[in-house]
Amino acid sequence: MVPPSVNDPKITPSGLQSSSNPILGIWRLGQRMIQTSSNEIFLAQAANSAGSTRWDYVIRRGNSRMGARQQTNAFLSAASAVSHPNLIAVLDGSTDASIPYLVMPRIVGSDLQTTRTRQGTLPLPLTLWMVRQAASGLEALHAAGWVHGDIKPKNLMIDNQGQVTVIDLGLATPTHTTRRSALRPTPQYGAPETMDGNFAALPSSDIFSLGRLLWENLTLLPPTPSRWIEPVAELVERMVHENPSHRPTASETANELLRIELRVLSQHIGPSQFRQAA
Repeated sequence: MVPPSVNDPKITPSGLQSSSNPILGIWRLGQRMIQTSSNEIFLAQAANSAGSTRWDYVIRRGNSRMGARQQTNAFLSAASAVSHPNLIAVLDGSTDASIPYLVMPRIVGSDLQTTRTRQGTLPLPLTLWMVRQAASGLEALHAAGWVHGDIKPKNLMIDNQGQVTVIDLGLATPTHTTRRSALRPTPQYGAPETMDGNFAALPSSDIFSLGRLLWENLTLLPPTPSRWIEPVAELVERMVHENPSHRPTASETANELLRIELRVLSQHIGPSQFRQAA
C-alpha cells in the first residue's frame, strides 16, 4: 500500500476545510487517496486541528475482512520492532477496533515505480543510492527478526530530497515463521522459494526481490560504460541466486552497493585537468 504522492503538505484538498470530517481515534480523516479491496488510505490530521490547512499524516484503514486485520497486525508488529530512517514508521493504530487502522507520517514524493515511469531513465549513481537506502532499511528490519515479504517498486517511496522509505509491512513475517500460502509476494519480484505452498520467511527472499528491482533499474539506464555496470550485474547475479543461502545479506548488499557507488561517482566526476596532467 503506497502513501499518497502529493507535492505540497500545506495544500488543503478540496472540500476538507469543514470540521465535519470523520474522526477515527484521535485523528480527523481527509481526502481518500487510495482504495483497494482490503484497505483505504486517507490524508489525516489531529482531531483537534479542525480548520488547519495541514494534512501531515496518512491513515491506512482496513475493512472488517480477516485478511485486512491480519495485515494490519503484521504491519503494526513489525513497525513496532524497529526504527530506521529508511523504514516506514507507525505513529498510532489499533487492531482491536471494528475497523483496524494505522497512522503514519505523510511522505511527500512518489514511489519508485511512478518515478521510473515519469523519468524514463535513471542515472546509475542515483539507482545505486536509492537501492542502497532500501537495503539499509531491510538490514534493520532483518536484524529485528522480521522479513518484509513484498519488496517491489511501489513499496519504495522517494521523497523530494531523495530519501527512500520502505513501506507497506502488511506481509511482514517473523523470520523462519511459516507463512500462509494465501499471503505471497508480488510474483514478478518474489523469490522462487515463496511461490509454492507454505514457506518459511527468510531475509534472503527480500534480497532476491531487491535484486530483481535493481536489475529492472539497470535496464533503464542511459548510455553507461560497461565497466561501471559489470560490478552491479555481478552483485545482482548473487542477489537473485536460486539457492537462498548463496545470496548476500542486506548488510553485505548495502556495503557492496556503497563501494560500487563511490567507485562510479569518482569515475563519473573525473579528475581535474591538473590531476590528469600530473
